[in-house]
Amino acid sequence: MTARSLKTILALTLAGASCLALAGGTAQAQQQGYWQCQKSPWSAYTNYRKMEGLTSFECGGICGDNSHTQPTSWVDITGGISQSQEDHSDTFFGPLNGEWNGCAATGAIQESTGAKWMVGINQGWDRWPTQWGYSQLWMEDISFFNEGTDFMRTPYGSIYDLDCAPGWISWTWGGSCPKNIVGTIYWGNFPVTAHLAAGNPVVSYSYGYPQGYARWDLVGDAGVSCSTPANGCESVVCSDLHVRSSLECSWTVYNPCDHLLPGMDIPSECI
Repeated sequence: MTARSLKTILALTLAGASCLALAGGTAQAQQQGYWQCQKSPWSAYTNYRKMEGLTSFECGGICGDNSHTQPTSWVDITGGISQSQEDHSDTFFGPLNGEWNGCAATGAIQESTGAKWMVGINQGWDRWPTQWGYSQLWMEDISFFNEGTDFMRTPYGSIYDLDCAPGWISWTWGGSCPKNIVGTIYWGNFPVTAHLAAGNPVVSYSYGYPQGYARWDLVGDAGVSCSTPANGCESVVCSDLHVRSSLECSWTVYNPCDHLLPGMDIPSECI
């Protein structure tokens, strides 16, 4: 199911719920409950990271670097999908015990493998899929979520060589620590799909009492993409990208006192 068709279903179900409330007590008595749904925060990781060819970000100060341990240095994704700004973050973990050679010769290949989770994920980013979130669904069958797909929208990550002094506190010393950009990776649009992982998205009844719970894993995977250097101080940096979240929905027994419209008289049983 596409994002557009799913959003249409959600809009119709919410409109139906409003009509039931406006209809008064009889319609409310017929409405037994609804699905309360909530998405967890996004997370992301890489399995493969690479720098290809000449690097100059930690190479005798020729690119404005005045660092401590030349030619090796940690780098971090500090723009786009992550805003961590941690000098020794695992977000873009290198092959030299986490570091990279910032003064490598032309033709050099540096590779690092193994899952490394990003920190400082930008949760409010406009590149995330939008079809999953907080919602109330006034229907007993929400299996339309199964294998529903939305898309990451041109996600990117900017890799920086950070030179934060020990004990750097950004709010004390003016915001961001000194940093030099190494490269920006654009992964392009790629699908994120909801896979049913637990429960049943159709309400069941036990002794006449409705109940329900379902959880979907939201999974998106992009292959390896590489940056295009904008100048002689940037490098070719590459990685894949994997994004994860989950959507949980629980059946909630309808309580008319929780759904009074503005201006309605408050029934005595709700006081």
